[in-house]
Amino acid sequence: MAGLDRPSGNRQTSAVRAARLRIADLLEDLVPDEWEQESFSRGWRVRDVAGHLALVPTITTWDMVAVAPRARFSPDRINTVLARRHGSRDIRAHEKRSI
Repeated sequence: MAGLDRPSGNRQTSAVRAARLRIADLLEDLVPDEWEQESFSRGWRVRDVAGHLALVPTITTWDMVAVAPRARFSPDRINTVLARRHGSRDIRAHEKRSI
């Protein structure tokens, strides 16, 4: 999954990349209050869902193992812990560091 952003002749990879870019465009236009709104996924804010989507292509087994005890070894809880952590990062601070 880590290679989803690489150009490829694979139609599925291209479709996933295009969908991710469309979602990024939508998220870019959100105001701070919209990031904190409850999503259609019960218990997840918009920022948590965005964190999950951004995390999926980069997550490692070690990331999951590291939070497993805190998540009581539940795959659903592991996903939630990681998504919330990733979604709560300050996007603008990250962008400044990567310039």
